[in-house]
Amino acid sequence: MTWLTLTSDDFNNFRENQLPDIVRGGSSISNILSSGEPTAEGIITSSEVQSFKKSIVKSNTDFPEFNGHVSKWMITKKNYKAVAANHGFSRILDNSPVPPLGSRDRELFDLQNGYFYNILKVKVKAGKAKVIVNQHAIDLDGRRAWKKFIEYYEQKGVVSLNKAHFFEMLSSMRLSVITLRDIWRI
Repeated sequence: MTWLTLTSDDFNNFRENQLPDIVRGGSSISNILSSGEPTAEGIITSSEVQSFKKSIVKSNTDFPEFNGHVSKWMITKKNYKAVAANHGFSRILDNSPVPPLGSRDRELFDLQNGYFYNILKVKVKAGKAKVIVNQHAIDLDGRRAWKKFIEYYEQKGVVSLNKAHFFEMLSSMRLSVITLRDIWRI
């Protein structure tokens, strides 16, 4: 039986340098797994593209439905960002630069972007959000649709409506006191 020797320094190096890339779905994961050593930062391999293709089936149910209501936007946005980060394609939802044409990274980016569009197509059910998704039915550009969501749902007039809705909800809330005795009964 062969034992793996791992020093504290090796572990700390892995935790600080490679683990964040793995958690983010960064580019060094396939290289670490295949050779044990990471390659240059930011290099996308064909195995990573294939890995993403294989992982697609597991994640579309993780995204919540969005009915297009202004009052649901902020929680929907937060949930979509969290799930996208968990599945390794948060760069589609943020302002990360688009990789250059012809690169493996662009190939991966385009797969992730098209996949995210398909999630929006299935999960967005109504309202202005559905209109925005349908506007991208030809180009299948999930990132542009997401940016239009932000543009629409976070414009000053819509935010004011959202704020009014939250104040109305807050004013109708009532505080109830729960004692430790009540907690133990639950």
